[in-house]
Amino acid sequence: MIGQDLSEENIALTKKDWPEAKVEYLLGDESGKLLVEDNTLDGFIASEVCEHMTDEEIVVVVGEIKRVLKSDSHAIITVPFHENLAKSTHFCPHC
Repeated sequence: MIGQDLSEENIALTKKDWPEAKVEYLLGDESGKLLVEDNTLDGFIASEVCEHMTDEEIVVVVGEIKRVLKSDSHAIITVPFHENLAKSTHFCPHC
């Protein structure tokens, strides 16, 4: 399993909270590029991250997901539903 985040702090917290997880953590940047070779992933999950992106950034990320997935793979993308983000407390170092 591979995980990519924009924040070294988030990666460190995840490693601390789930030390038993067999994950290769990658530190990404603002470009939206996934640090994975073409056609290498069997699946892709983006859980509640798209609401932090602009429309233009989402276009880049969806293109990247298509690039890294094998042809017979699937992506699962979730966003909040009926959640008032303004009333929720979320930390994103780039928002």
